[in-house]
Amino acid sequence: MVLAGFIQALLHDGQLTVESAPAAFDAADLDATAPILQAYYNDDVQEMPFRAPAFHREAALWATRHLCTAVQLTVLRHIPEEEVQVALTDFPASLSGGQAEPKSNPAQSRRASSDPAEAK
Repeated sequence: MVLAGFIQALLHDGQLTVESAPAAFDAADLDATAPILQAYYNDDVQEMPFRAPAFHREAALWATRHLCTAVQLTVLRHIPEEEVQVALTDFPASLSGGQAEPKSNPAQSRRASSDPAEAK
């Protein structure tokens, strides 16, 4: 359970161990991680001012995978940029209840532009 172990180590110890290759997250790992994230949400939401947004399982799991992958890629500097671009993608759905929509990668859009003013 790579992802579940990652989030528990991060939140309990504040220290992480990164393997020598980026981890893959299977369905069992995601299923084990979701209740951990839900429990932290339930605890944190009690101290949030005003009305907190509802827990969104897919968004929470995406964010946790994204953070874990970003940490791994930060340490594993030998990973080619193309693999980094594939690994770090935007959240693919609308949180307002809409259907999942593919989003473009801003880094790719900036590289495609030849006008320096458009790259900002």
